[in-house]
Amino acid sequence: MAGAAVSDQKLTAELDFGAHEELLASFPFPHLVELTVELSDRTLTVHTTVTATADKAVPLVYGYHPYLQLSDVPRADWHVEMPAMRHLALDDTGIPTGATAERPQTAEPLGDKLFDDGFDQVADGRCSPSPAGDAG
Repeated sequence: MAGAAVSDQKLTAELDFGAHEELLASFPFPHLVELTVELSDRTLTVHTTVTATADKAVPLVYGYHPYLQLSDVPRADWHVEMPAMRHLALDDTGIPTGATAERPQTAEPLGDKLFDDGFDQVADGRCSPSPAGDAG
């Protein structure tokens, strides 16, 4: 079963992975994925829900790499609010080592920071193109 609901500001789509034999051939864990993307008040929110649809757990990791470009606002001037989360330490090959560190909620200029790390226990967060020091 696959479906979608669309409005001017919101898209919700789902895919029943278990209903597609060609997908199960490469990842044999039946599950339903629902993705909701919403744009509201200069905030892009992405919610992903994965529900196992068989009697076994679904091993997975999700990561999003938004490649955003906002006209007339240099990246150094973007302001990012990061939720409290847990950082997963990685080895030289990008594999988690098992070590973790709690990261408190922060609000700061994005500047040249990169976030190509592992995180879990992530609450809602926000990134907006407001000038540094202006939260919104």
